[in-house]
Amino acid sequence: MKNNLTPFFLILFFTSITCLTSSADVANRNSQSVRYIDNQSFDGQSFFKDNNIWVYNEKFADSFGMPSVGVDQKLKGVEAAAFRIEDANYKLCGIAGKAENCKKTFRCMLDVYIDEQKFHLPWLNEQLSDYEARYTSLRWLKTQSEFPLKGNPPQGMQRSIANVSALGIWGDRDSKWEAFFVSDEGLPSKGSVSGAKVVAGFKRNAINGLTLISFDQGCSRSKEKSTVNYYLDSRRDLTNQGLIKRYFEFELPWSFITQVDGLLNYKSSEESAFYKRIFESQVKN
Repeated sequence: MKNNLTPFFLILFFTSITCLTSSADVANRNSQSVRYIDNQSFDGQSFFKDNNIWVYNEKFADSFGMPSVGVDQKLKGVEAAAFRIEDANYKLCGIAGKAENCKKTFRCMLDVYIDEQKFHLPWLNEQLSDYEARYTSLRWLKTQSEFPLKGNPPQGMQRSIANVSALGIWGDRDSKWEAFFVSDEGLPSKGSVSGAKVVAGFKRNAINGLTLISFDQGCSRSKEKSTVNYYLDSRRDLTNQGLIKRYFEFELPWSFITQVDGLLNYKSSEESAFYKRIFESQVKN
């Protein structure tokens, strides 16, 4: 039990430092903006506690009064990134062949904030926001063969067999191939890609002119890799030869990845304990 809880307590420690940095520290860095600290400070009234692990550049920290502990100069391509684990509010049942064997489910979300004055994304329309239908009640009206929900490619665009996102919002008007995000998560070195990423939603000009993109990125750990890179590509498939054009990329630094991995390790321990109980009850019966 002690070994399983250690990563969780480390995450709580680092997250507490992020959320509880004194107002004086923030005021010294930016006297005009302390909105984050204000939102995360108890003033006698109840408040919502931030459940994200953050990394950001100094400009983002100054703009929103973020604690200096989250600043990392090795963050590349985006102004900030935030990771969290969300309860899905429905259960997975029928485990080990019994309807009553149910477990809570969760999803791992990654938000990134992009300054399109620096990096313009290849939008195919003027739509300002959208979200995946899988996060609505529609998922219960679809058959297993229809889920995950995949949309049609944007008009006049070809869809890659590797794309797993239903939101067809980027593409190359010259080659007529749509664009989607991939990453090298889980690979030992930079260069190749391991899979496509699900864009759960987006909002252009979300705050301070920044574009917000949310990924439902799965809950696998990054293993021994020191950084994780995301690419917005037009490609036929996931091979190096399948790449048609690269429009944008960002890199998440090791300081961020280690905190994310620590939280995922704790969740993995919870999952292992659950399945152990199921196995033991099966043996007894």
